[in-house]
Amino acid sequence: MELMKFEPVVSTNQYGIKTPPSSPVRTMAEWEESQAVAITWTSYSSMLKDIVKAAQTECTVYIVCSGTSGSDSTSIKNYLTSNSVPLTNLHFKIAPYNSVWIRDYGPNPAYTNDVDSLIFVDWIYNRPSRPKDDTVPSVIARDLKIPIYITSQSPYDIIGTGGNWMSDGLGTAFGSNLTIQENPNHSTAAIDQIMHDFMGINRYIHMTVLPYDGIHHIDMHMTVRRLKRTSSMFFPIILLFSERLTKSSASRSRQTSQAITLTIMEIISLMQMLLSSTRQ
Repeated sequence: MELMKFEPVVSTNQYGIKTPPSSPVRTMAEWEESQAVAITWTSYSSMLKDIVKAAQTECTVYIVCSGTSGSDSTSIKNYLTSNSVPLTNLHFKIAPYNSVWIRDYGPNPAYTNDVDSLIFVDWIYNRPSRPKDDTVPSVIARDLKIPIYITSQSPYDIIGTGGNWMSDGLGTAFGSNLTIQENPNHSTAAIDQIMHDFMGINRYIHMTVLPYDGIHHIDMHMTVRRLKRTSSMFFPIILLFSERLTKSSASRSRQTSQAITLTIMEIISLMQMLLSSTRQ
């Protein structure tokens, strides 16, 4: 366990590089090797405890916590210890935050020159009512001494959220049309160009918003997985599911059937594109 560090308040988008990287960028996929996992400890303690227990055997776990005297981190340590979670590979950071949803507002890892240098990319968080959350990526980047590129100034200003973003690590990214809706000052082509410049995305697939999906985050019904092939090559498979599509209400049965049909067609279309790209 590392000593806890106190972090001064970082103003939104104050710390970071506000122009695209000068070298080619490749956004990593979720299954690639990770140096650390970051969580914000503010609610869902039982789930966070399980994340810590599983992740600490593979990498360092950064726990963003509150308090100026260290009392909050002490309570976290006591809670973990009482639940038989070792205090190993843990790094506590005192920093301001608003919510637990660090997947949505945390830094996006990427590499320049394929796998040469690790960088972070941070968009404007799409929750303006949670300004402290939007400072957490800069806190982590400064602590790890990792360059962070921030899309906060025109013409690169773009609003996004990690829950509506997935990448296959090969230049393709996925998100719902929420990204287009939340950036009315940019055309779809301009959004795609910003993602290319900052994150190396060559194909950004904007997916139709599903019915009964209140926040339009694709991580509610989609994941990207790597399946190994006998030739030791791999390709990503898109798995979509949504409990919202299984509602048995008679008044929604026809809408649900139509939605499932559309979702299956999207799966087939995406798999065809991805398989085609791996064969080239």
